[in-house]
Amino acid sequence: MEQDGIEKYLLREAFSDTKLLPDEILWRRKEAFSDGITSVKKSWYTSLQEHSESAINESQLENGPKRFPFNPPTTKEGFYIRQTFEKMYPNHSEWIPHYWMPRWIEATDPSARTLSIYKPDKDHQ
Repeated sequence: MEQDGIEKYLLREAFSDTKLLPDEILWRRKEAFSDGITSVKKSWYTSLQEHSESAINESQLENGPKRFPFNPPTTKEGFYIRQTFEKMYPNHSEWIPHYWMPRWIEATDPSARTLSIYKPDKDHQ
């Protein structure tokens, strides 16, 4: 959880006087994983959303709870990922006991990119 608007505050504070990390690294704004691994032109989040939108239709999503009764996906992205998981690991849905969602806010999308703390800086838009 964040403190004073800074996420992972306690971890950062623990390293603050150690000189192991420069302050500009230690205290920089956290990026969503999807932003940190992609190009400036188009984020992984955007690419995945676009691909999921074209790969999964509304009917598939509506029938998601029938196809995946244990932890059914609620978004096209979730459905696409779950479908991929099931291809690789059929009949092992118990390996996914829950979807991670932050508990301190109302969230419906598993992508951290949608959380307010990940608003891009002016330099990264």
